[in-house]
Amino acid sequence: MLKLSIYTIIVLFLFSCKKTPTQQEVKPIVYANYSNFAPGSYWVYENFYIHASGDESATLEYDSMWAAGDTMIRGHYYYKMGIKGKYGSLGYSYFRDSLHYIVNLMGERIFSSVDFSSLLYYNYMILGKDTICKREFSMEGKEDFVNTSAGTFKTRNMKLSILFFPGQNDPYNVLYSYTKYAENIGMVSEDYGFTFGTLEHYERRLLRYKINKK
Repeated sequence: MLKLSIYTIIVLFLFSCKKTPTQQEVKPIVYANYSNFAPGSYWVYENFYIHASGDESATLEYDSMWAAGDTMIRGHYYYKMGIKGKYGSLGYSYFRDSLHYIVNLMGERIFSSVDFSSLLYYNYMILGKDTICKREFSMEGKEDFVNTSAGTFKTRNMKLSILFFPGQNDPYNVLYSYTKYAENIGMVSEDYGFTFGTLEHYERRLLRYKINKK
C-alpha cells in the first residue's frame, strides 16, 4: 500500500505540472528586418534626375549612409546613422526599430513592414507665413521589384502624398514620392527634390552596400 501511495502521488504531481492549452508558452512574433542598422553596415547611392517626360539623366553625384553605432535617447536605443552627400557630411540621423516600424528621433513612423492601412504620420511644409502643403506618409499594400546597379530587389514601399494648397504648385495639386526598402538590405531607392510646378525630381538608387549582422 505504501508503494502504491507513493506511485499515486508521483503521477498526480506530474499530471498537475502539465500545461493546459491556456498555459502554453506564446512565441514572440518576429517581424522581417527592413532596416539593418548594425554598426559597420553602409549603403552608397547614385543620383538621377527624372524629367517631366519620365526620361532620366545620371547626375554622376553620389550619397552614402553608414551605421555608426547606437545610443540611448529618452529611454530608447537609437541607431546612429551617418549621411554624406555631394557637399560633404550632412551629420547624423537617429532611428530605432519598434515592432514592425522604423521610427525617427521625432517619434515619427517612417516605415512599416505590415501596416498598410494606417497613416504613419503627417506634417506641413511652411515657407514664411505660407503653408505650402500637407505631407502624408503611409505604406503601399503591394510589393515592387526595383532594379538598381546593386541588383534587383523586392521592396515594400513608403508612399509620401504631397497635397498642395490652392495656388502653391499649379497645375500639380498632388504629387507622390516613394521610398522603397528591401528585406535584410534597407533603403534601395528614394524620390526627392521635386521642382515646384513640374513633375521633375531626383531619385537616389542603391549602387553598392555592405550589411553586417546585429
